[in-house]
Amino acid sequence: MVSLATAILMLGSSPSKDKSESEPESDNTENQEQEQQPKSFVKNVLDSFEIPKLLKEREQQKLKEYLERDETDITEIERDITPEDIEDMRELDKTYSIEQYDKDSKQKQLEKQASYILDPYSKKESTKMRHQEYRIIKIGKHDLLKNGQMVQISVCDPFNDNLFHPTDRVIIAKHEGQYHAVGSFCGFDYTNLATGAFLGEKLICPTCGSTYDIKNGFVDQGPSLRNISSFSTSIREEQVQLITPEHIPAFSLKNHIQREHIDPRVFAVIGDSEAALSAIDALRTQFTGRIVLIPTSSYGQFENLDILNRKFSPIQKNESYLVEKDFLDRANVEVVAGELSSIDLNKNEIGMKGQKSKIKFDKVMIAWGSQKKRIQNLAGSEYSNVYYLEDRFSHAKVHNEILKAKTILVMGGTFEAYQTASSVRKYLDSVGQTETEIILLDHQPSEVEQAFGGNIASMIHKMLRDQRISVIMSAEITKMRGIDKLDSIYFKRNNQKKGEKKIEYFIKPDIVIAENGLGAPKIEIKKLLTPDVHAESDEPPLAIGVDSNGIPACDIKFSLHYNDIHSPIFACGSCTQYPSFMQKTKVRTQDVKYNIESAFFAAMNMMDKRVEFRYIPFTPLKLGDTPIYFIGERNQGFHEIIIEGDVEARKFIAYFVYGKEVCGVLTVGYQNLHLYIWEAMRMLIMPAAAQLRNQSLTYQDIVRAVLRSRPFIKCKRSEIVRLPSVMLAEFDQELEKSAELSEKVKANIKIENQRQRVKFEEMKEKYDREGVEFVQDEMDILNQGGKKQNDKAITARTRSGGYKPGSEDSGNIMKQRNLNIGGEDKNPFSQLFNMAKQDFKGPR
Repeated sequence: MVSLATAILMLGSSPSKDKSESEPESDNTENQEQEQQPKSFVKNVLDSFEIPKLLKEREQQKLKEYLERDETDITEIERDITPEDIEDMRELDKTYSIEQYDKDSKQKQLEKQASYILDPYSKKESTKMRHQEYRIIKIGKHDLLKNGQMVQISVCDPFNDNLFHPTDRVIIAKHEGQYHAVGSFCGFDYTNLATGAFLGEKLICPTCGSTYDIKNGFVDQGPSLRNISSFSTSIREEQVQLITPEHIPAFSLKNHIQREHIDPRVFAVIGDSEAALSAIDALRTQFTGRIVLIPTSSYGQFENLDILNRKFSPIQKNESYLVEKDFLDRANVEVVAGELSSIDLNKNEIGMKGQKSKIKFDKVMIAWGSQKKRIQNLAGSEYSNVYYLEDRFSHAKVHNEILKAKTILVMGGTFEAYQTASSVRKYLDSVGQTETEIILLDHQPSEVEQAFGGNIASMIHKMLRDQRISVIMSAEITKMRGIDKLDSIYFKRNNQKKGEKKIEYFIKPDIVIAENGLGAPKIEIKKLLTPDVHAESDEPPLAIGVDSNGIPACDIKFSLHYNDIHSPIFACGSCTQYPSFMQKTKVRTQDVKYNIESAFFAAMNMMDKRVEFRYIPFTPLKLGDTPIYFIGERNQGFHEIIIEGDVEARKFIAYFVYGKEVCGVLTVGYQNLHLYIWEAMRMLIMPAAAQLRNQSLTYQDIVRAVLRSRPFIKCKRSEIVRLPSVMLAEFDQELEKSAELSEKVKANIKIENQRQRVKFEEMKEKYDREGVEFVQDEMDILNQGGKKQNDKAITARTRSGGYKPGSEDSGNIMKQRNLNIGGEDKNPFSQLFNMAKQDFKGPR
């Protein structure tokens, strides 16, 4: 529908041509021409639209006024016509748009109606205005910016120079002497990218860390899955010019590689998490085989779960979508709905309940995600007033309940729990409910305390208390009362002084928001794996990495089958554990940004590209109005904390040292400093811990080092995608698989050639007539053309070598002439010719 609407809009934007004045024809002639005129494509499209009633009435009123004026003009024509009358008639034509109702311009009338329907600014459009598809905007002089600088401009309304729309913004940046123009909004959380950092070829979002290539707007690092728009720039007459459409698009659709029948491979992706979506997006950059998607939720999730903890006002659909609605259709992905029953690694088949035919695959990706830890009663059932933020429907329920609650309990000590408590308070204050009590409770030390240490955690707890949020960590929960509803929670504080009697406290919450970490994966993989045919026990044919809790654990290639270069099963996202980059510990996180980026590299390994996932996690928090950014792994160990700044003023940098190197950085109160430190850690130019400890280097030196390195900061995702897929084969089984794949490809090539021959015969039968010649090989056309030229060179000349009358050529044929260059001892060129023939004769 997008291409159809664009086509109509382009037709409607074609300017009308001036017509010469002609005498009115008779009614019979007009009726004959109307009957002979075929029904146009635009008319067929407009029949499917519902033209607004107001537009119909306006057009009918204009037609009525025109017909009345036409009768008056005819009576004036029968009398004498003065030049003043002709001028008045022309003015009336311009006022009432007489050309719209001319019988010879029905097509233009339909096209203009189409532009009214499809143009969102149609209310401002007048009959004198002509639609323009693109426009040129002068930005400034050619030396407006220096290398490494950027500026954001607002593009005015195309029909009103004094009106500006919030979304019509473009970022102009200069890199290596060239001006580039891209869209202004991040594809993940819609943050204004002008508030981020421009480093080398990278344009970095400050809130989510998404990185875009400034040259073309392509995503270089997640979590964003959308490319931002890019626009053409040029320098004319020492002025920088920007070429944009009239309405600035924020994002551009990705050009996914299409499905090719020659490729016999089938890759299956199980799950509908953000990691599954990222894996599909990465596969369609190079993979031309068949992709089968098996969702595990009842409605197919594919939602941005990161926003659920940061915003508690009603969430719109476009805020929860990671990609466009037609993403799977454009990527040519087959969606198989149903309940998963088995994964057979003996035959590489997936079974679905209620379906006889099984899905054959070459490789399968497990990306079904995990649930959050559940709070259950003694009977093993869940409480009715305990909610889990897992999709936009549960978010809507929480929104309705917090508006009615007087006591809100957030259970958990994760980063998400801290962000949830702060966001709920901020939203309730904005709607005037300032008396609601909010409590943050957990039975163990929080992730914040484990990652930052006790002193910084106390400062963060104080920030929450300033927001009127009670923080109780490491509490000893003694009992929970309630059958269907969690009525009360009893606990004792563990941070009391020695000798003091422990007092038992209780909380009676109206609503409980559980954010106490990840629970079990949504599907237990051991129950799906089919046992080996020759095994005596229920062991699968391949040794799959699964720990004692039933959680899959993959290796550095995201493979669940270790020590095999032809592994058929992979895993990514929160359903699996992965070795971390910094300290090689097993990581399983609900961080959406980490999971999306890891899924990209998992898809690369699935396509046999030898790449390694070296990602430094990035965790943002916003407690009240204070931005907090943590760069590093949440569960990492450290030996020392070096603080630069004032902790009490809530504006400082904390460096977490492991050995002699910095393994993590926390910035509090700074806007974009974390982006420069993050880039310094990725480029391995961070100073040593001793230099930061004795304050010989500060964060300002780190920023200067990154700015000096801007010419060397490149976007690397395009290079990763273009890496060749190398299928190694060592053992007999692997050699057999490679040979089998080769035979399938050859067979598919033969089938495709046969299909093309059938198409050729059909076209030949359809268009076979006099004057049409079919050529099976394109080289035959060139050979025939060369032969004709040679024949023409002989037949079109006279005996003296000149062209016959009417046979002159365009100059492509060289005229043959004899050139007398003298003897060998008189002309120096003859010596060169003899040297080439190895017959050198010097001058005599």
